[in-house]
Amino acid sequence: MLIWRGWGILTVVTLLGGAALVQLAGEAIVGEATYEANRYAFSGLSWMLGGIATYLVGQWLDRRNRPPDLVDSATRQRVSTRARNDLFWIPMPTWGLVGIVGGTTMILLGTFGSLF
Repeated sequence: MLIWRGWGILTVVTLLGGAALVQLAGEAIVGEATYEANRYAFSGLSWMLGGIATYLVGQWLDRRNRPPDLVDSATRQRVSTRARNDLFWIPMPTWGLVGIVGGTTMILLGTFGSLF
């Protein structure tokens, strides 16, 4: 079960969309045999690109959907609110950073995994 708030569902779309795009493009450009031989590097690249897209879309949505400030009638103080775009209560830009770090880790393990 997915739990999201605002446009947080786009997290799934951008992360998985980046992964699918790199897989399809990688197989078409380098061939299926080369892709399979370097699957960790390509998978890491796909998660990195999906993470970058998620981070940028999350930042854009946070700037774009800024609600107006509210004024507390009792104290006359301004209260700033912000739009929430979360997936499982984690903001979209944070999911993007998770994708970037996870992708980088996969690339390093795929490239230098034989050394460990």
